[in-house]
Amino acid sequence: MYDTMGVILTKDSESKLSNLTLERAEAAVPFAGRYRIVDFVLSSMVNSGIHNVGIVTHHNYQSLINHLGSGKEWDLDRKTSGLIILPPNVTRGAVRPSSGDIEELYRVMYYLRESREKYVLLSDKTIICNMTFDDAMEFHQSKEADITVIYNNLEEGHKKDVTRFTTVEVDKNSQIVNMEVQPRFARSNNVSMGMYITKKILLENLIEECISNGLTDFEFDLLRRNLHDLRIFGYRYDGFVMRMDSVRSYFKNSLALTDRDVMKQLFHQENLIYTKVKDEIPTSYGENAKVSNCLIADGCFINGEVSNSILFRGVRVSRDVKISNSIIMQGSEIHEKSILENVILDKEVIVRVGKRLTGQPDFPVMIGKRAII
Repeated sequence: MYDTMGVILTKDSESKLSNLTLERAEAAVPFAGRYRIVDFVLSSMVNSGIHNVGIVTHHNYQSLINHLGSGKEWDLDRKTSGLIILPPNVTRGAVRPSSGDIEELYRVMYYLRESREKYVLLSDKTIICNMTFDDAMEFHQSKEADITVIYNNLEEGHKKDVTRFTTVEVDKNSQIVNMEVQPRFARSNNVSMGMYITKKILLENLIEECISNGLTDFEFDLLRRNLHDLRIFGYRYDGFVMRMDSVRSYFKNSLALTDRDVMKQLFHQENLIYTKVKDEIPTSYGENAKVSNCLIADGCFINGEVSNSILFRGVRVSRDVKISNSIIMQGSEIHEKSILENVILDKEVIVRVGKRLTGQPDFPVMIGKRAII
């Protein structure tokens, strides 16, 4: 796919990840002990042979830029193309808000026009998967499609989740005949992954047309309005997919990684997921440590009881501490005789002696960055 460029949109969707996005973009939210959410779609693009990737930033983008750096970890630190950070519009010292995806793309039109690739792979940032786009591109070309929407099918038991997303209905030739954006009563379990393939010149023209007509939303205004005027097809992806669209989904998907089968589907594949490398000393387990079914990063010190949890780098767990079904981010400290259950601690949180924090699987307790409890 050397004739394809990638564009990743990182505009937050109404801060659905709550406190996790107070000081960072959704794309930079930590995940799986050492990664950030953006690592997965970015790695998938690189593994597909895409070497020109633009990251469209918005507010709270400093953490994202610090993580991505020059793009070295993704082999995107190149003299030409490579990883391109596209900064937001700034007016008198403040980030000017945009109305939607179309305006976000319009303000980086210069980047699209100057890129030499024929095709564009456009992606949202909240999809967690390990895939390559070669088959999707082959499908796009074989159908002579104007736009290809990549989707997956949710099982019947997840029907209630469909209403939070965009669904597509396809005919026997895989052409999309109907699209519903966050439908109250969904008619299809085919859910868009927020990934699209199209020709660059067509995308430029469609963006210009939308802007001239005051249209701002990519799916609602650009795709739905052109279903009968353009050849818009749906490519079904049957691999493993997670969506990070709420605190509940973030918590559920994170703890799912304690399941070996889930870990295999996401990480133990032919293609790797790349991230910024931060070497730490090995984790140390004290004489009172009891750890079961956990994902634990380097540099931790554990002298308490931890089960079914995710611990990021440098977490310190003192004796007589009990942690279960929780996510503890980098540099946090849990002091003696504390109990944590169904909790998310952001970076560098300190839980003092004897404190008890208890949430529910559907409503975890969330503590913001650098808080002291």
